[in-house]
Amino acid sequence: MKKLEIVLSSKFTPENPNYKGFLSCIDHEYFLGIKSLKDISLPFNRDTIQVVTDEDNQEIDIILAELEKGFHTEFLKNKIVIDSNYANLDEYHLINQYFPDGVVIDVTKIAEHKLIKILNEVAFNKNIRFKDKYNLHSKLTQKELKEVYSVIERITKIIKQYDFSPLEQLLFIFDSIREKTYREEESLSSNESRDFYKIVKGDYIVCEGYFNLVSSICTSLNIENEAIIWQKNGKSTHISNLIYLNDDKYNIRGIYDMDITASYKRNEEETDYLNNYRFALVPFEISCWYKKKGNYEFFKDSSRNSIVKYIYDYKKRLDEMNQLGIPDGIKSDFYKILLDRIAIIAKKLKNDYLEKLCNQKIALDDDRVSKIYEKFLDFGRRKIPDNALIKSIYKVRRIEHLMNPQKYPLDPDIFENIINHTIPQSGKQRLLGLIMGLKETLEVVEEIPIVNQISGETPREKIMKDLKRMELLNTLKSELQNKSSRNKI
Repeated sequence: MKKLEIVLSSKFTPENPNYKGFLSCIDHEYFLGIKSLKDISLPFNRDTIQVVTDEDNQEIDIILAELEKGFHTEFLKNKIVIDSNYANLDEYHLINQYFPDGVVIDVTKIAEHKLIKILNEVAFNKNIRFKDKYNLHSKLTQKELKEVYSVIERITKIIKQYDFSPLEQLLFIFDSIREKTYREEESLSSNESRDFYKIVKGDYIVCEGYFNLVSSICTSLNIENEAIIWQKNGKSTHISNLIYLNDDKYNIRGIYDMDITASYKRNEEETDYLNNYRFALVPFEISCWYKKKGNYEFFKDSSRNSIVKYIYDYKKRLDEMNQLGIPDGIKSDFYKILLDRIAIIAKKLKNDYLEKLCNQKIALDDDRVSKIYEKFLDFGRRKIPDNALIKSIYKVRRIEHLMNPQKYPLDPDIFENIINHTIPQSGKQRLLGLIMGLKETLEVVEEIPIVNQISGETPREKIMKDLKRMELLNTLKSELQNKSSRNKI
């Protein structure tokens, strides 16, 4: 009988063909390369497998001995993590057979639609656990992970029913999540404040928890986003959401940092946090500047920063190459990788022009690459126009007010306060506005179709009439709910 060859190594090299297929790791230190579970013949033991390794140490010998007994030994129970990125659906049905005593399936790289299909179609046994990208510190059962994606789906449906643009969706997400007060868990080993499943059931949340909530909803709404890990004094200390915003309604294309920890609810009594959107979507390069003032910088050792960090480190790397006299051939390879990564982001931002520039098959030199790089940097410098921000905030707050008038009060004075918090102006800016005949804050609201249709001599009068209309809608909604309750009785 031909034995299944399994490669065991502490040196993970994805390019090695032995690693294509199911990938398993033991405690994230040693990797097992298995081409396919379908190749395995039962019983799974030293007669049917052959473990190959190029390393020689005592720990490797122990693992080898346990592997030759089979995956289901007590030593290996719940230590093996299957990276199922390459797996076919029919292979998941084999997991119960080969790992009856339990295994952790890493589904962090699987597209959500595929993961939901797997969770709905495969009946995993009770010992199987999952690690997904919104619950990196937990091992969830199939039922628990299905619950996570059910919650995400419910939130997404609520947001979609309001016909928001992407910018408006992001502001609604920002408001919904920042009302959860930052609170660290009492034990450093606990992850009550970081993983999606535990956050929605508990009272704790820190920066990673905010990130997971924002990222999960954005991904479900098809808003491109990723993690940015920040370091202070050489240690990973913070995470925020990098947002690739494409909004056709407001004609906005840019890269923004959404950092809920800059605007969260400080305590249960606080309400003023709702009046400030200043840090909702900060142009990414400006956010880097703010973070640098607080001694934060990109976390150098995080793979999650790979694309953005590589691009933003471009000039630093180029200077180092020039100082070291690196040959043009190596620099050319570096340029190609850089432009490939800029092209990925250009595609996320739906910028065909920048993507074509990156993909042109012509010779690369410092000057040409620098020009493309500057065009890329522009996306991280684009401030959301004040008028677009005012209109989108009003639309979002209007919906929130309809949903819960007590939590989200709204009148002309409150809205003006929101804008003054979000877009603070110096005396010089206000004077320039008067000289240039720029619009007053509330006048911008008149450009919103639903307000523009209301009769009234001033923006304040129109907003007041809009609020009266919302009060009437809330009264009707309450009456209908009461009538429905009476009918049930």
